Amino acid sequence: MNTIPKITSTPWDRPDDVSFLNKEGTVLRVCTPSHGGIGVHKSQQMPTHLANGIDEGGFLWYEEDCHWSLVVLAFPDLFEERVRESAKTTAANWYPDEYMAHFGVTLSIEQSSTLAQRDRDLRLANKFTVSSAFSDTTWNVPKGFVYASGYRKSDGAHQGFLIPKEQYVNPHELVLDDYPRWSPDKSFPYMKAAETTPAAS
Repeated sequence: MNTIPKITSTPWDRPDDVSFLNKEGTVLRVCTPSHGGIGVHKSQQMPTHLANGIDEGGFLWYEEDCHWSLVVLAFPDLFEERVRESAKTTAANWYPDEYMAHFGVTLSIEQSSTLAQRDRDLRLANKFTVSSAFSDTTWNVPKGFVYASGYRKSDGAHQGFLIPKEQYVNPHELVLDDYPRWSPDKSFPYMKAAETTPAAS
């Protein structure tokens, strides 16, 4: 018999729909107008290395974008094979520490986007890297160039750079230090006026 109290709130608002994933009602899926996810009641033993959900109302909550994958790792028998495989990929990419602890393996940076990001942050901590970029349709950015706003993690410094458009590839790995420092004149309109082609005579 389900003794779990009725779900009236979640970290994402009041639920529109609640579906129980096990007969005890201790693992459930919720949908709300803004978001959703999976809740695991605290009476249901969650492995310690996976118990990092949002603690609210007697449940640990795992949002539906990526965090849900940890619940699937913990209770694989509640889910279909395709969901289990998707959860492994998702967890490896976004929660590698939990994944490695759960399976007793070591992931490489090629197997996890989070580990790749950590590696990049470490390698490039003393370099300016791209935090945002703007094309030559903005402000007074010269035609054929990209204005890149750079960030240096080691000291939190910010600096602008001007990059030839053809060299602005793989921005996640692009080191800006060797390019000219430059910032746009933001007294210009954000978007340049569209160029017009003269009418044929």
